Amino acid sequence: MEKLIYIVGLGPGDEEYLSGQAREALEASDVIVGYKVYVDLVKDYYPDKEYMTTGMRQEIERCRLCYDLAKEGKKVSLVCSGDAGIYGMANHDCCLISLSDLLTPWETIEKRLRAAVAGDFAIAIYNPASHKRPDHLKKACDILIDAGAGKDRACGYVENIGRENTSSYVCTLEELRDRQVNMFTTVFIGNSLSYIYGDKLITKRGYK
Repeated sequence: MEKLIYIVGLGPGDEEYLSGQAREALEASDVIVGYKVYVDLVKDYYPDKEYMTTGMRQEIERCRLCYDLAKEGKKVSLVCSGDAGIYGMANHDCCLISLSDLLTPWETIEKRLRAAVAGDFAIAIYNPASHKRPDHLKKACDILIDAGAGKDRACGYVENIGRENTSSYVCTLEELRDRQVNMFTTVFIGNSLSYIYGDKLITKRGYK
């Protein structure tokens, strides 16, 4: 099915930092939608596009506008600054934790895991396991559960992100502890409000 809506992060600033994928989406779009400040960042580079803007705190209206335009058969890019998946239009506060203890003591990693639960962060875990430390993810899950994250906490993991044979899975925290992962797996632990919808892990930003 042809894509009609793109979620595009504009990167840290200058147009030269746009990813190739973001650039292709903007070039393919008929309409570029977003908060006025962000839309102004790309207007000069794509003068032939139609632009539609909304004000601050009108994220829901912005999304509805994109759907309405797509229903008309138009290709739409919904833009935001930075990375769209990190506190842009698609996620909430999160933290990143590596489970590799080659350079970081495991005691420090455990403190970080416990602090993330106390702060109710959504957590992205990289380096979850290797041949020399096959049980690190299981240990981390046990720490998270002990720190107060329920066994039914919504989780997910993706293998080979951006590579051939990318695959994703959703599960509970208790199920996650027994899953087989490796250095090419990124693990996601939801916060207390995260939930699984079909094959997706969703963390809302407080929208009704």
